[in-house]
Amino acid sequence: MVSSSGRGVFSDGVVAYLASLPVVASVSRERIVYADGFKVECMRRYCAGERASAIFRSVGLDPKLVGAKRVERCVNRWRHDESIMRRALGQDTDSETDGQTTDNNTNNTTTNRQHNGTGEFDIVSARVLAEHIQKLEQQVAILRQQLTELERNGATSHPN
Repeated sequence: MVSSSGRGVFSDGVVAYLASLPVVASVSRERIVYADGFKVECMRRYCAGERASAIFRSVGLDPKLVGAKRVERCVNRWRHDESIMRRALGQDTDSETDGQTTDNNTNNTTTNRQHNGTGEFDIVSARVLAEHIQKLEQQVAILRQQLTELERNGATSHPN
């Protein structure tokens, strides 16, 4: 799907196929705009350990069709988008969206994105993850307290 200029260009048939997918908000010969819900679900699954290529493939976006590099770039952009990551980690129940992210091999402009260029999580993503870890640690503390109370009451035995 790559032209001699190196830019990914889709045929009319591929454009029609991509446009039929519910995870695609819009598509042209050179650009795919993904549905906001897909971005969030993709990052939720990615953070849970799934490979990006498998996630895209599962919704009809085979990396061989849309381009493996495009998939990598999308996931990289989305993991640096605080709004997407908050929703992916279940920290933001607000339905407000931050604008559409476009995927274009030559123009990677997005809204509300912080990127440090190193390929690592930036400060925004690190803060989101730290908040998620803190909530999980609080849940663990509550569960430990409940377990201790159950053990005191003799309701369960806990092997040592």
